[in-house]
Amino acid sequence: MEPFELHTERCILRAPTAWDAKEVKKAIDSSLDHLRVRMEWAHNEPELLEEKEQRLTRMHQDFIDDIGYVFSIFEKDNITVIWWSGLHKRWPEWTLEIWYRIRESHIWKWFATEVAEKLTKVAFEKFSVSTVYIKCKKANIRSSNIPRKLWYILEKTVDIEWIEKEIWSMSS
Repeated sequence: MEPFELHTERCILRAPTAWDAKEVKKAIDSSLDHLRVRMEWAHNEPELLEEKEQRLTRMHQDFIDDIGYVFSIFEKDNITVIWWSGLHKRWPEWTLEIWYRIRESHIWKWFATEVAEKLTKVAFEKFSVSTVYIKCKKANIRSSNIPRKLWYILEKTVDIEWIEKEIWSMSS
């Protein structure tokens, strides 16, 4: 699939490129203490700039190859990286799962809600899926408030690797 760009009131979402690596690295590096408590992958950070460029190039290629759809999120200036969000394909039925990561300095500014709302719409309209999911840690109240605000339905709470996760869904 050819990568495409999305716009919200305050954000630009587009497939990541190696050119974004410097700003993405800044966003991640500035949020490491916050991330390491929440994300296993953050313990492998900070990455070298070259590693980040390679990772972003793979994400861009995955978009082209129709494997997964990661979006770099920028403020409207198209320079300041807020972080990433994306749509993961899920099986056995054709569904998509939305995920979001927001830079620590941008938490509590409603960017994740704005992005999740846009990706929900795109999942139904562009990808014609029947169901969209959002999974989040039950203990992460800020994150679990997002599907609630967007009128997703809480399907269930499950233990995944000793962490309670909520699975929210919205069907077309």
